Amino acid sequence: MLVQRFRMACPKCGPKLEHLAWLERYARVPKRSAESVARLCRVLPVKHVADFCGLGWDAVKAIDKAYLEVTLGEADLSDLTVLAMDEFAIQRGHRYVTIFVEPNRKEILGVYRGHGREDIRPFFEKLGGPGRGRLEAVAMDMNGAHEAEAKAQCSQAKIIYDRFHMVAKCGREVIDAVHTAESKRQTNRGEREVLKGLWNYRLPNWAHQFFRERYARAIRSRIKPLQRFASALRERIDGIRSHGHYPLHTSLLEGIMNKIKVIKRMTYGFRDDDYFFLKIRAAFPGNPG
Repeated sequence: MLVQRFRMACPKCGPKLEHLAWLERYARVPKRSAESVARLCRVLPVKHVADFCGLGWDAVKAIDKAYLEVTLGEADLSDLTVLAMDEFAIQRGHRYVTIFVEPNRKEILGVYRGHGREDIRPFFEKLGGPGRGRLEAVAMDMNGAHEAEAKAQCSQAKIIYDRFHMVAKCGREVIDAVHTAESKRQTNRGEREVLKGLWNYRLPNWAHQFFRERYARAIRSRIKPLQRFASALRERIDGIRSHGHYPLHTSLLEGIMNKIKVIKRMTYGFRDDDYFFLKIRAAFPGNPG
């Protein structure tokens, strides 16, 4: 439907086109219709919304993207003291995305393509000097690039290694090195013995003492894969000890990752990184503090 707009002559400003309060500038869809489309996009794939509303896929995506940009705005980083970060595969060929989360509120603060130091650096730069100085702890897996950049940007912050990622990574390396069923059984049991109860301590010195006892038992086991596993933990003992002061972990990101997979299907691919990342942020706006 075409809507005629009147052109008026203002003695001060010159010719002016009639303003329509219900239509944004350059928009082809009225505000109320656009809001309805955006609400539908929260729960339905873009294609389904397009079919239902009689609009093109690109038109629906543009409406939803514009709505998210306005409603989400920039993430509030002014009071950030603890941080969790993790990566996930976005496409085949080892292409990754890194997400930053405020773990207490479960709010996604930033999404960046890539998982190298230069890829995640913009987030720390956005924090600014005072913001980086406020960080007390950063939870992560054993990604060397993440750790190196975090230490370079906020050296005062404690690095917290995530238990689940650590067990999964080292456990796979141990299990892959074991060839017989008996050795595999002993190794798995040994892993559990080394790790069991380690993350329950709230006093770092007690956690360290507990680990030293388990480490000695692992070394005496003469099971080489288990010895390598224990040695890998020993090299990262500071990140384990710090868990006593800051009981952070990235397991909450597992639920986030599952929901991101749904978002990927609903947005039908990665034609627009900015739109995809906005959808991820919108799905995790954070719990009220």
